Amino acid sequence: MKSSVGAVGSTTAGGLGLAALLLAPPSLADYRRDIGHAGLAQELGPLLPMGAGVSVVQVEAPVEVAGAKTWMPDPGQTEFAGKTITNSSSAPAGLYSGHATGVGRAFYGSSSSIAPGITAIAAYGAEDWIGAGYLRSPTSGLPRQPLALAARVANHSWVGSSTADGDILRRTDWAIHRDEFIHVVGLTNGGANLPLMATGFNVIAVGRTDGGHGRGSVAVDGIYTAGRVRPHLVVPAATTSQGTAWASGAAAMLAELAAANPALATDPVSPSVTTRSGSVVTSAGRSAVIKAALMAGALRQTFNTTTADIVDYRSAAARRSANGLDTVFGAGQLHVGHGYRIIVAGEQNSLEDDPAGGGRVGSYGFDHDPRFGGASGTNTGGTYRLPVGQRDGMLAVTLAWNLRVAGGIPSLFNGTAELFDLDLALLDVTDPAGPVIVASSAGSGDNTENLWVPLRAGRRYAMEVRRGTGQVDFDWPYALAWRIAEDRDGDGTADDVDNCTQLGNASQLDADGDGYGNACDADFNGDGAVNFADLATFRSRFGSTDAQADLTGDGVVNFADLARFRELFGRAPGPSARVR
Repeated sequence: MKSSVGAVGSTTAGGLGLAALLLAPPSLADYRRDIGHAGLAQELGPLLPMGAGVSVVQVEAPVEVAGAKTWMPDPGQTEFAGKTITNSSSAPAGLYSGHATGVGRAFYGSSSSIAPGITAIAAYGAEDWIGAGYLRSPTSGLPRQPLALAARVANHSWVGSSTADGDILRRTDWAIHRDEFIHVVGLTNGGANLPLMATGFNVIAVGRTDGGHGRGSVAVDGIYTAGRVRPHLVVPAATTSQGTAWASGAAAMLAELAAANPALATDPVSPSVTTRSGSVVTSAGRSAVIKAALMAGALRQTFNTTTADIVDYRSAAARRSANGLDTVFGAGQLHVGHGYRIIVAGEQNSLEDDPAGGGRVGSYGFDHDPRFGGASGTNTGGTYRLPVGQRDGMLAVTLAWNLRVAGGIPSLFNGTAELFDLDLALLDVTDPAGPVIVASSAGSGDNTENLWVPLRAGRRYAMEVRRGTGQVDFDWPYALAWRIAEDRDGDGTADDVDNCTQLGNASQLDADGDGYGNACDADFNGDGAVNFADLATFRSRFGSTDAQADLTGDGVVNFADLARFRELFGRAPGPSARVR
C-alpha cells in the first residue's frame, strides 16, 4: 500500500517541539475548567466517570528513534502506572515515540487526563492499523471486513492518505456503526493540509478553539466529497493532537456512564445492540448518541482561561453551514459537563415511538430511534415536545446519523455506501391556529443537523425530525441530543455562559466552566472558595476602575467589590442528579 502518514500536531512525524509541549505538565485546572470538567468533578465527587472499564485504541504515525521507526507510548511513564499498553503493531522493543507518549498522557494519563480510569490501551502504528492490523485495506484476494475489536474509543492524532482512500473511509465508517466503535480524529494544525480520516462521516473530528486547524473535508469520490463541515468540535488546546486526546477522554467518560447505567436506555424496540466482539452497547452508549451529545453540549460562546475564545459563532454568512454549524468551530467547544447531563437525563422517546409518553421530554436528554425513514413500516417523523420554560432559554440540539456502508460477509467486504437525508426543525406550537417553524436545519451533504436558537418563556415548542425533501423511503437509525439553558436576561446568550446577568454582558464570568445557569459564580478560579485569589481574576477581567465591577461605587475595583459580589451572588449550586 502506498501511503503517507504524519503526526497531526507537527509538520514532521518527529515533531520534537510538539512532543515537548505534549510531555510538559499541562495546566490541568485551567483546561478542565474551560471544558466543564472541573465543575462536573466538584458536583459528582467519587461518582465522576473516568473511563473505567472502557478499552481504547491509540493510533499513531511512526517517528524515527535510534534509526528505527516506532509509534509506542513509553509504558514506563509514571502517568501510565497500572495500565496495560499493548504493542499491537510490533514496534521495536524499548523505543518510544515522544508524540505518542504525550498523546497518551492527555488521553488516559493518571493525573494528566480526564479519563484516568482507562487501563487497557492497544497502541497501533497507522499503516498497520489501515492494513492487516485492523482495517485490512487494501487486501490481496478477497476483500475482508475489518477485524472485530472490543475497544470502544479510538484516538487518531495523525494524518494519513493512501492509494485506497475511499476504501479506508468506508471501512472506518462501517466499523463505527457496526461495532459502535467511536473514532475521534484530529485535524491538522495551521490548516496546510486536510486529514483523510476526518473526512469520514461517522467520526468525531476535532479542531482548536483558536481556529488554528485545517477545515473541511477531502474530495475522495461521489460519497466522500469536499466542502463538508469539519471540525465537529473544538477544544481549548495548544495542538490538535492534545485536543483530540481530551475529546477521546470525554467520549470514554460517556461510554462508561452508559455501560454502568443500562436503565438510561428506554427504546421500546431496541434498547441495545451486540457488537461483533460480543459487547452489549445500550442506546446511551451508541456512537451516534455520544457524538450528538458532545455536539449538543458544546459551548457556542466561551470565556476561557487557557486559550482564545469563541466570540463570533456563526456571525458571518460565510461561516453558517446549511446543517447549522460554524465552518470554523463546528458545534463549538467541548463541554464535558453538558455531555454528561444529556446522557444522564436518559433516553426520551418521540411521540411516534411512545404515544403514551406524548413525546414530552426534559430540558436535557437524548433519543436513539433504531428504525426510521418510512420503509418497512418505520416512522417518517419524530416529534419531541419541549417543556414550557418560565424564563427565556437557549436550545442546542444535534441530530446525527451514520453513513450506511454495506459490510457484506467477513470474507467479502462490500463497501457500497449510502447517505440518507434527514432534516431537523423547531416549531412553536403555542397557538391553536397551528405550528409555526421557528428554525430549521436542512443540509444535504453531511450527516448531522444542528440548531442553536432562543426559546421564549411561556411558549410551547416541539422538535421534529423528518426526511429531507426528495429522500426516498429508507430504514435506518438516528440519534438526537438536546439541552436547554436558561437565558434570564433575554440577550440571546445562555446562562451557562452569560452567568452574571445582573452585571451585564461584559461580566460573563463562568470562570470555572461549570456551566451552571443559576446565580453568578464568584469562585473565579474554581478552587471551591471565594477569597483574595478570586479578586485577581475579577480585576483582570474588568480592570481596576471598570464601573461595572465597582459594586461599592467608590471608584476602584478592590476586595470590597469582590465581597459585595459574593454577598449578592455567592456560589451557584449544581444539579443534584447522581447516577452511576
